[in-house]
Amino acid sequence: MKSKVSSSKSLPTSQKLKIENLQHRQYQSRLNTGKLRSQLVKGNHANVLKFIGNENNTDKAIKMLAVALRSSKKLERLIIQCKEGITDAGLQCLGASIAKLTSLRFIDINFFWFENLTDQGMKSLGQGLKRAHFLHTIKLEFCRSYAINDENIKTLLEDLRALASLNTLSLIFGSCEKIPNDGFKGITEGLTKSTSLRNLSLGSWSISEITDRGVKVLSENIKKLTCLNALSLDFSDLFDITNEGLDSLSEALKTLTSLNTLKLDFSNWEEITEQGFENFIETLKNLTSLRALDLGFISWQYLEDDSLRSLSKCLENLTSLKAISLNFCRS
Repeated sequence: MKSKVSSSKSLPTSQKLKIENLQHRQYQSRLNTGKLRSQLVKGNHANVLKFIGNENNTDKAIKMLAVALRSSKKLERLIIQCKEGITDAGLQCLGASIAKLTSLRFIDINFFWFENLTDQGMKSLGQGLKRAHFLHTIKLEFCRSYAINDENIKTLLEDLRALASLNTLSLIFGSCEKIPNDGFKGITEGLTKSTSLRNLSLGSWSISEITDRGVKVLSENIKKLTCLNALSLDFSDLFDITNEGLDSLSEALKTLTSLNTLKLDFSNWEEITEQGFENFIETLKNLTSLRALDLGFISWQYLEDDSLRSLSKCLENLTSLKAISLNFCRS
């Protein structure tokens, strides 16, 4: 089966190989490991590979990709998007191959609808990432991955904290129903010993179990990341958060004085009152290094004119701000 190979305008053709739309439906059984490997060998100076898989036979395709990756010694950026079908065995093969990519700087993996992964599979992935010593950016998205829980996420992140070069981490959890309040502890606890992390992005949607306690646990660990330059939190679907949860997050932000970029989406936090919002504004006043601010308050019911005037005055005092985005629309 033919793979689509294209070059990027941002880099010379000889420096970038992009393999996408690598389909492997059941009626297309000619997924050829040798052909993929030969493309990577021919692109000896290539540094980018994008793999997109479908829901059928994903595990086999991932194993073939893992074998092909062994020939790509100069790969710097790896993007994998695939749907259901991956098992622990597939992740074990992938993790072993990632560990040998000594030039890898950036990895983006999207897991969608996985039910057959266990702690062992996540451990294999974590071990592979841990050995890719020069990784600068890691992006992981778990959507409708019902096997993902707080324990295997904690195991994964404990491996990531060993990466001395890790600068940017993005974690997104969608409909991962086995991540309860304490799961947020596992998500962030493994990061607190990272001395190189400067940019952190966390997001969740359709995780109905998270309450004020979960946000408090999250905040207790985030406030230890005092070297962060950029923080993005998208928890727009947490419907049960009250002033208590927002206050704990506000307290954590007070310690992050090095932040120059802050993005917070609190949409649907309908229990927040005017007093909770005022407390949050007081926190913003301390973040004098901010250059970019993005706030989402969709569906907040208690924002009054006085609160908005306080916010406006606060923003005027943040003299380093270059970009502001505010969303107060009702959904």
